[in-house]
Amino acid sequence: MNIKRGIITCLLLLSLILAAGCFNILEEERQEVPNAAIESQYHPSNGTLTITHGGGTHFVSENTNRVFVVRERDGEREELREIGLPFETGDSVTVPAQPGDTVIVRANPRERPLYNVNTIAVATNRTG
Repeated sequence: MNIKRGIITCLLLLSLILAAGCFNILEEERQEVPNAAIESQYHPSNGTLTITHGGGTHFVSENTNRVFVVRERDGEREELREIGLPFETGDSVTVPAQPGDTVIVRANPRERPLYNVNTIAVATNRTG
């Protein structure tokens, strides 16, 4: 009987440890993903896109490993440039772009997975 009681006790302890681990994972998933408003303006005269931080999460070294811009064109993805930290409200960068491009601002926050902050479709007939 003591062996059965020991096995049951071990199984109960293992179940409690697993449940605690699952609870921590669920808590981490509930944390908000950093969020920033990104504004853009296309300049057809020189083929560039200006990307401006319009408010929200400030990307600083304490919360972010890296912020960068990629471009998708004709099914190919290319990293255009890294945005230096801090990247805060009012800060802007300019990248080459042309109509039909998709420009993506990506961030790699500390202790969170890489994610897209904003996706910009460069239009052929307007700016913004």
